[in-house]
Amino acid sequence: LHFDHRALFQISSNEEVVPLPMVALNARYYIQFALGENDALHMQIGANAWYNTAWYAPSWNPVLGVFHNQNEVKYGNAPYFDIFANLQWKRACIFVKLENAGMGWPLDKADYFSANHYIRTQRVVKFGMFWPFYTQPSKDTSGDKGPNPD
Repeated sequence: LHFDHRALFQISSNEEVVPLPMVALNARYYIQFALGENDALHMQIGANAWYNTAWYAPSWNPVLGVFHNQNEVKYGNAPYFDIFANLQWKRACIFVKLENAGMGWPLDKADYFSANHYIRTQRVVKFGMFWPFYTQPSKDTSGDKGPNPD
């Protein structure tokens, strides 16, 4: 069992210049185990959750490609979590993730925003695979390691 926690407490000396959420939390809980012959398949099943107090999240200007401060709407003060399963077989990594699994739970709203007027993904299932195609360096059995890198 793995319990990874991150907590951030921060206070801005000038909220108009640098708006910050006072508390930001991230918790990742998962179980990791090996399956198959010679533990060939490694698997993680768990959840990843975020929470932050209400704050004036920055706005995005797509024309200029920059974020800028806004003081119209406060965002946050609601949990957001994903449920995932990761599989590692040799070099292949396969994942399945249910994003925004709570979809407004425990609150009665599902309007999660990553920036002002930019809504986060609603509940969706994502899956994918990462498989790097490269040749691994061969192991030198002759005993000659070449020049000393030091």
